[in-house]
Amino acid sequence: MKLKYLVYLIIRSSIYFVIGLSLLTQEGCIHPSQVVVSPHKINVKYKFVTDGRQRTHKYRKFPRVHSGDITVQYCSRHKQWETITARWTKHGVLRFNVTRHRRDNRW
Repeated sequence: MKLKYLVYLIIRSSIYFVIGLSLLTQEGCIHPSQVVVSPHKINVKYKFVTDGRQRTHKYRKFPRVHSGDITVQYCSRHKQWETITARWTKHGVLRFNVTRHRRDNRW
């Protein structure tokens, strides 16, 4: 019984090894194709905002907002325009309310 199970494991692992090796050689991981690297460094910084529902939003530009301010920004994570409002809580914490912009389907 143990011998059968051992043979089964060896055959199964060798099948996965052959499949993985063939995929690596076809996709170019073992013999990589030529890659051209740009000499210019792309420097994109993102600002992450967590809203009241604990969802994280990712913006390229984020203006300074104070309590009562409303701004519209493009969220890179959700790929849509969003309206951001800021409110101060009674504990002195700035909370963000993020909703989808009403004219998002036209942009």
